[in-house]
Amino acid sequence: MPWWAYYLWVALLFAGLCCAWLATFFTLPGNWVMVALCAAFAYWIPEGQARLVLWDHRPQPAAPALSFTQVNPQVAARLQEDVVRHVLAVRPRTAIDAYSGVGATAAALADAGVTVTAIEVDREAAEFAGRRLTPPSRSVAGRVEQAIERALPADAVVLNPPRAGVDAAVTRALDTIAPPPRTIVYVSCDPATLGRDVGRLLHFSIASVQPYDMFPQTAHVETLCELLPRV
Repeated sequence: MPWWAYYLWVALLFAGLCCAWLATFFTLPGNWVMVALCAAFAYWIPEGQARLVLWDHRPQPAAPALSFTQVNPQVAARLQEDVVRHVLAVRPRTAIDAYSGVGATAAALADAGVTVTAIEVDREAAEFAGRRLTPPSRSVAGRVEQAIERALPADAVVLNPPRAGVDAAVTRALDTIAPPPRTIVYVSCDPATLGRDVGRLLHFSIASVQPYDMFPQTAHVETLCELLPRV
């Protein structure tokens, strides 16, 4: 970590403590500000090293505090059910859960008897996902574009990337592997990058598209896109 990052870390910590202290005298969201600041400076830790969490207010932490989770649990649960249903429809023996987070989808597929390789760049989330799986299913900590070729071939592939979509290396690997996956289930939070990535999968066609109102009263939409190999 560069020297200036330590000074920034101390400044953020001091600001958060001040906000928390002022919240005892005024109507200020001090706790929320503190949590936001903690999350912000935790990411100054260099890649590959553990992030710093000062405290976790959850009564029974179920997953790493700084790992991604959806903000709408009801819609997220429905979306995950549909992802699992689409994957199981092709009767896979093996599957890849790419951008797997804490492994909820991977665990659901493994419970259904599928051998799953979960891939996640967040090392803490990947380790947590690994604890939810039993061999031969496994969790791989790393970038999807660097790890997916070693996990292929697979009968089914789940893609659940951030808004930036998937790297071109991912779509290239999926589009050229033989035999191809029986299905690719792509969960997207940005229709623009979804369209770009689907356009790169020249040997697949869209079988179904389902939007989800994950973020009500906003312009954002979550989309499940089912892709099948072209005949």
